[in-house]
Amino acid sequence: MYIGEFCKLTGTSTKTIRFYEQIGLLPKAQRKGRYRVYDSRFVETVRQIRIAQQLGMSLKQICELCDGANMDFGLPRHVIDNALNNQKEKLKQEQMRIQQQLDEIKQIESQLNCSQCIDFTL
Repeated sequence: MYIGEFCKLTGTSTKTIRFYEQIGLLPKAQRKGRYRVYDSRFVETVRQIRIAQQLGMSLKQICELCDGANMDFGLPRHVIDNALNNQKEKLKQEQMRIQQQLDEIKQIESQLNCSQCIDFTL
């Protein structure tokens, strides 16, 4: 398929696809005359790259994890696993931060309930 159709299927731009080729996340496209022709199996690769990015990985990180890997059938499984684990760790840290804030709020509420504060509302 030509790059236009490939971009529609992957939800990316031609610039993005060319950049992925340039940095080695996609193999150089075959040529039909002066047009790039893409194999449909790389649609999933681009989708996986975008998922890894949504999970907080940079393209540089993805490239480093893919270095030397066979990219013919998508990103290596460990790249997606790494992205998922990184995101889970971030969420756990955020969850701990939020729980700490909730605990502080409970403590303040408890202090207010025990204090001699007078409610002046009429």
